[in-house]
Amino acid sequence: MKDIIKLFTFTILMSSCSHMPMLSDFTTSTKPTGASEKSREIIIKAPKVKVVKKAPFQAVENTPKVEKYCDKINTKFRIYGWGKSRCDAFNWHHVRNSVLGDPLMWVTYGDEEKLKSEKVNVTVVMCGVHGDEITPVKFCFDVLKYLHDIEVNSDDKRNFKDNFVVVVPIVNPDSFFRKYPTRTNQRGVDINRNLPTKDWYSKARKVWKGRYRSDKRRNPGLKPMSEPETLFQVNLLKRY
Repeated sequence: MKDIIKLFTFTILMSSCSHMPMLSDFTTSTKPTGASEKSREIIIKAPKVKVVKKAPFQAVENTPKVEKYCDKINTKFRIYGWGKSRCDAFNWHHVRNSVLGDPLMWVTYGDEEKLKSEKVNVTVVMCGVHGDEITPVKFCFDVLKYLHDIEVNSDDKRNFKDNFVVVVPIVNPDSFFRKYPTRTNQRGVDINRNLPTKDWYSKARKVWKGRYRSDKRRNPGLKPMSEPETLFQVNLLKRY
């Protein structure tokens, strides 16, 4: 599992820092200034990542509502030129819906029953909290594909023996699926500012009206956890 984390960290750093020189450029040398000095060369090599054999994607049975939603996701992927989402190849969990009725769903890897009796490392990856930040959605589906390969290639499930991974590709579907995606959900609430913090009642709306001058993009709502997408996130974290 450490290999997985290393790969994700390395991928994120390289993708988010396009201005960085290539790893092959990290070679420094000091030319001798005198006859007695020898040249020095320090080379930093890229980390070796275990190559995982790709597993075939096959459609699995999900509820009709989830299957219809996967079709909607595939359409969006085509529009953005992201290729295939493989949404129908994952076993989705679905309990709650967004304001407009789209499934708020997630995929897990690891033994959920083991969580109840033993200590397990839990990693939760959430994407699409703000619908106008579209690239993380693609990233989450890439994570799902990688974890799919890891699981299929591990006969003894050793990669998930003491680890449990939760992936939520689209937390805020109502804003993501708009023609022009927005930061807030269907009711105009920034669900990132709708979480039940200890100082929500004393500061959330006060800061919004003062510092942010009632900016519609940062509206925290009338009360904490007023939105289904916020409840979804909180319940997920409590569950795992």
